[in-house]
Amino acid sequence: MIVKALKIPVRYQGVTHPAGQVFEMEEAHFNGKIVIEVTAEEEEGMAKYVKQRETIAQTPTEEETDYTTYSETELKKVKNDDLKGFLDSRGVEYKTDAIKEDYINAILGK
Repeated sequence: MIVKALKIPVRYQGVTHPAGQVFEMEEAHFNGKIVIEVTAEEEEGMAKYVKQRETIAQTPTEEETDYTTYSETELKKVKNDDLKGFLDSRGVEYKTDAIKEDYINAILGK
């Protein structure tokens, strides 16, 4: 189904959609508190987005770095956003106020 993000950005399938952006969402994931289903007119405007998304999907991406093979010293040199992204991709939870040491400990299983 085609939806539009309401008042806040919506993160869906690894992509953050700003408020007002139209995007595709599986019906099972629909939440009327954060998105609305768009009309046929708005759906026509979606064609550009779909084409862009297909192009991105066909573009080869870098392999994800396996930070579990890194030492603590090496992990200290990695950006926090990269560490958080790695943890997110593995479904590892961490506190919203976590610091680099917390991310490193989570990766190293401490």
